[in-house]
Amino acid sequence: MKRRAFWAAAVLVLAIMVPTAAAAQAKKAKGGKPFATKTDKDITSVGRPMPPPGFEATLRLVLAVVEQDWQAVKGELANETGLVLMLDRHEQCEEEEFVTHWIVYGRDIRLVEAPDGGMDPEPTNEHACELRIVADTSSRISLMFWNKNDYQNFVNEAEAYGLLRVADEEGHSDFIPAKPTGRIVNTTYDELQDQNPVATFRAEGEMFDDGRFIVEMGLDF
Repeated sequence: MKRRAFWAAAVLVLAIMVPTAAAAQAKKAKGGKPFATKTDKDITSVGRPMPPPGFEATLRLVLAVVEQDWQAVKGELANETGLVLMLDRHEQCEEEEFVTHWIVYGRDIRLVEAPDGGMDPEPTNEHACELRIVADTSSRISLMFWNKNDYQNFVNEAEAYGLLRVADEEGHSDFIPAKPTGRIVNTTYDELQDQNPVATFRAEGEMFDDGRFIVEMGLDF
């Protein structure tokens, strides 16, 4: 259970770092070779006449990342979220012999170059949102909303699906069960594994000065 405690502490840092981490890490990685990247003309998404992504559609996409089912991640499952694939980068690390995947979906955003060399999202509409996945030996998923109601609706859907809640020194940590429970189930770390969690869930709230609201889902616990 020490890894779960580590994840709970680290995820707040990731919420701040993830918006630019993908390209920044790509520049610094030794022996890395990007072999599939969207071009500049592909990184603007505007005018999608669809509601923000729902919780269960997003969860199905996230779980496909675990299986590295990239065809589904970039196809039918992405379509269910109503988001557009905006960045698709896969970097082979020769020294470590693994691939790091950076995938960004968006709705009503542009990706703009950040001072550190990464790519930051810039909203083009009040209902803008971004889903960013960084996956290698672990997976980090960040969902950003620029509208508080869109963010709260997503959190409400997660709670209606059901969460496993463990009290800890930070208050509590939430986990997503494999099957919906329809409610928040209070449990302990000792009992958690028997309840088959598939991801962590953290509703971080407003984390940036520009009004972004953050939800973090993690697969390393």
